[in-house]
Amino acid sequence: MKKKIPYILISLLVIMQVYSISKINDLQRQISNINFTVYDDIDGIYTNIGTIYSDVEDMLKEQASIIHFASISIGKIDIDTLTVPVIFKVEPKKVTNSMSVSLKFSDKTTLLSKEDTIYSCTKVLDLTNDEIFPTIIIEDEGIKIITEDSTLCVYNLASELIPRLYTHSPFGPDITIKPNSDIVEYHQAGELFIDGKYEDFKNAWYVTYIDGEKTNEITIDLSKLNMNASIFPSDEILTHEKGQIITTYVVALDNLGFTHHYPLERYEVGSDEQHEPYYDIVRVTSPNGKIIYDSTGNDKYAEEYGYDVEIVYP
Repeated sequence: MKKKIPYILISLLVIMQVYSISKINDLQRQISNINFTVYDDIDGIYTNIGTIYSDVEDMLKEQASIIHFASISIGKIDIDTLTVPVIFKVEPKKVTNSMSVSLKFSDKTTLLSKEDTIYSCTKVLDLTNDEIFPTIIIEDEGIKIITEDSTLCVYNLASELIPRLYTHSPFGPDITIKPNSDIVEYHQAGELFIDGKYEDFKNAWYVTYIDGEKTNEITIDLSKLNMNASIFPSDEILTHEKGQIITTYVVALDNLGFTHHYPLERYEVGSDEQHEPYYDIVRVTSPNGKIIYDSTGNDKYAEEYGYDVEIVYP
């Protein structure tokens, strides 16, 4: 019996050690959970503090402002003149009979008409204007106050009023080069994603250009697509020579009569250096061919994305 005592003690020590390790692990997990909860609470406190500061700042700005109310109302596009009527309204906190309110647009000042306590005017703005932020001028009994209100800022009208599709071709073409030959087989099949309000568009096409000349056009039936739909433009295998430039687009005609050019791919046959598929790039032209909106923002970038290729649809 005495000989067994050491073994019993060792067994008890092992059991106690395992139990202690288990308890230590439990404590470590509890500490980790507590730390996570504390950090989460701290993040929440910082967020609440930031929100409070922001709210206080807004309240102070509102109290310091002499403007009680300001707004803009954007009308419909005049397709013939490519302009948009915009109504500006301003209501000062304190209105007197002798008070006048004007808006300064760039270097031109417009006197607002008064109805009750609200001053307003209608400006006909060019659809291609990037941004307009008028200055408010209030005059009363020889005192002039100049202020601003961000509510009166008119951002890019074209991007706001003209509908958009979002197109993306995430995979490049399948290329097969014949041995000892300048002939290249170009397989156009690939996933094409189209998203947007399809009901705002009349027609859409998947178009291929080679060296600036249209070689293929496939009609896209938008009525059969759902949101975030994908289609396969073509299963056709085309044969090209090295050095030729292949450019693919989605071209869409919206209900307003504007044509949308969405470049997808630009591929130089036989070249080892290629562009990645384009994403969310668009140029919009009016019925008379005027460029209304170009998401690339400059001519050189637009040319790089294939916009030098003229695409015209009736």
